[in-house]
Amino acid sequence: LQEHLKRRKPYDTEYRIRNGHGDYVWVRCRGEAVRNGQGDAVRMAGVISDISARKQAEEALRRNEKVLAEAQRIANMGSWVWDIANNRLSWSEHHYRLFGYEPGAFEPTYESFLRLLHPNDRPLLELKVREALESGTPYQIDFRVQHPNGENRIFHGQGEVARDAAGVSVSMTGTVTDITERKRIEAELELSASVFSNTPDGIVIADANGEIMKVNNAFTRITGYSAEDVVGRTTKLLKSGRHDAEFYQNMWQRLAAEGIWQGEIWDRHKAGHIFPVWATISSLKDEQGNIIRYIAIFYDITEQKMSQ
Repeated sequence: LQEHLKRRKPYDTEYRIRNGHGDYVWVRCRGEAVRNGQGDAVRMAGVISDISARKQAEEALRRNEKVLAEAQRIANMGSWVWDIANNRLSWSEHHYRLFGYEPGAFEPTYESFLRLLHPNDRPLLELKVREALESGTPYQIDFRVQHPNGENRIFHGQGEVARDAAGVSVSMTGTVTDITERKRIEAELELSASVFSNTPDGIVIADANGEIMKVNNAFTRITGYSAEDVVGRTTKLLKSGRHDAEFYQNMWQRLAAEGIWQGEIWDRHKAGHIFPVWATISSLKDEQGNIIRYIAIFYDITEQKMSQ
């Protein structure tokens, strides 16, 4: 109050007081000094109003914003709103961080956003946004952003348009999600699937009971059995009858003890004849040490045996 008196200006402040019930409530107090003819302050006049409900709403909003910010951090997601008429973007704090900047590092606009994109991705994103503005339909797209440190990150972006009563696009709201790690895993899985399908060695994946789960193309070429013939059946399907029970007992004991077995084994072709293969069988275990998968990789050594 003393400061307002010195500056000869009205005051407007908020504070808490204790009411008649002993509870603290928020109030807003506005007033100014009443002065005499010489300009001296002789009394204060003003109004006071209870703003507890507004303060509670503001506190609830802050809590919700905090929860939303934490959820975006966990989901690796940012949100944005574009005021089209004023070409003004607002980004959530985590949106800035996903793009490699501190919150509020710059005032975002549509043009500044485009400059952050990989040059090869800009035309398609601009096309998607333009189509969304013209048709009013949502859009989705993957694009790359170069961080200030030079690292390229991959994002999935989506947006929806809001229109006024005349059908004019006035705003767009959307999200961006960092999918760099997901894309990396997908690429590795695609590579693994390609190697699995195209390797010249036969591969069999079976569960802990020896039930076949998956085979590759080379398995079919070597044994004559297609995936449809063997999936769901046990590896006993390939038994040639050439080995005795002791042979298989030793093989399974070594697998259990060492997790791997290598050696020559005779299998039976779908056509009925038997043939020799060189096989490597490995066991995979879970965190508790229980075997959950067997993987066998083998190749036909018939010609080698004939040469010997």
